[in-house]
Amino acid sequence: MAEDKFDGLTESLLSAARIESGLSLRQLAKKAGTSAATLSAYEHGRKTPSIRTVGRILEAAGMELRFSYAPIDPEVVARQRWEDSLPGIQEWRQHRDALIAQAAR
Repeated sequence: MAEDKFDGLTESLLSAARIESGLSLRQLAKKAGTSAATLSAYEHGRKTPSIRTVGRILEAAGMELRFSYAPIDPEVVARQRWEDSLPGIQEWRQHRDALIAQAAR
């Protein structure tokens, strides 16, 4: 994977920004200078955009890309590992995310 690529973050980040902006997929794609098919592929994880492309799409949605870092909290890491070990957690998260996206429409 290239250094300027996201891995798994793009889908929720771009979808959330689009939903919050109130723009349709086609509207945001047009404002960002990309196709609706490409934006959809980014949102569904079929393609991975560069950081620069994510920044351009976010800007078109009226957002900005910011990076920060903080010390790792061992309790948060332990809770995340525990959650990840639960049977069916990935399916539950996908279902939750679908419900949130549906409610935002």
